[in-house]
Amino acid sequence: MYHLLFDIVVGIGIGFAVFAAVTLLVAAMLLAPWCVRLRWTIASQVPEPTFGVAFLPRHLLREVTIVEVTSDAGVVEVVIDDAQSRTRRRSLATVSLGSGMVAQLKAWCASGERLLLLVDEPSGDAQLSGPDASVTGFCDVTQHV
Repeated sequence: MYHLLFDIVVGIGIGFAVFAAVTLLVAAMLLAPWCVRLRWTIASQVPEPTFGVAFLPRHLLREVTIVEVTSDAGVVEVVIDDAQSRTRRRSLATVSLGSGMVAQLKAWCASGERLLLLVDEPSGDAQLSGPDASVTGFCDVTQHV
């Protein structure tokens, strides 16, 4: 009887310790600076667990910086620098962005802020995310060498 009670208490203690450790890890990542969260997000891409290989991923995640933002006749074009790609520069375009989002893109460009580029491979739809906002609705226009 004593051994059974001891095993139950130890099991509950270990379960609580694991729960607390996971909770602290998640909280630490949510409170971490943007550059740490960005790199953690990119590094969290894991291969398929059954065979240990990564089949063609549906989403592409990259760390990028904005080089240039132009807005003309409702079309916003953003040139980004992707240091991880063979073609370092890529142009993204979108229509009907609000003036606040265009200002956000220009602020990121001026500050050289590192951003998360998320591209849906089959459709080519792209999104740029920064520490305080995300801008969606981009499509890949061209790639510069």
